[in-house]
Amino acid sequence: MKRFNLHTGQLKTFGTDGERALSNAFREEFPEADHHRCFIHLRKNIKMKMSSLGILGRDQNEFLCDIFGKSVAATSYHGIVDSDDADDFYAKLCSLEKVWNDRERDFTNQEPAFYDWSVGKVSDTIITCMLKPLCQKAGLGDSLYSINDNEGENHLLKIRLSISVSVW
Repeated sequence: MKRFNLHTGQLKTFGTDGERALSNAFREEFPEADHHRCFIHLRKNIKMKMSSLGILGRDQNEFLCDIFGKSVAATSYHGIVDSDDADDFYAKLCSLEKVWNDRERDFTNQEPAFYDWSVGKVSDTIITCMLKPLCQKAGLGDSLYSINDNEGENHLLKIRLSISVSVW
């Protein structure tokens, strides 16, 4: 990338959908740049995991609201992604352990697994790619990064150029 555009050497931040090869390539090429993870893609990944654990449909929303927050009318409720730093995040996540385990037991009648999966698979991504200070540093304010606008533009460009478009 740096060979094709000298200005990319000044890259301060980049965003991905979580695809590892792309993330790793950016991190290798721009080690000082901040990585932002698309919250919509992470949300989809989390929903797929919940489905595999038997947490289905509307039951997923309670967990997702705890993670990403929600807005009701003019009031916003913060999720753990709105934490100020890693310590704040882990304190909030730890406070959810019993809540999530009890909720999962109620929804699935199985031994809970979602909390442990979240600690092992999701927490590092949120801390390194999504916390509030990182979003503010990138000029996103209190908003999380989303790659969907870019994907929408790519889709429209493919249509305009008559390139085969896959629908997912």
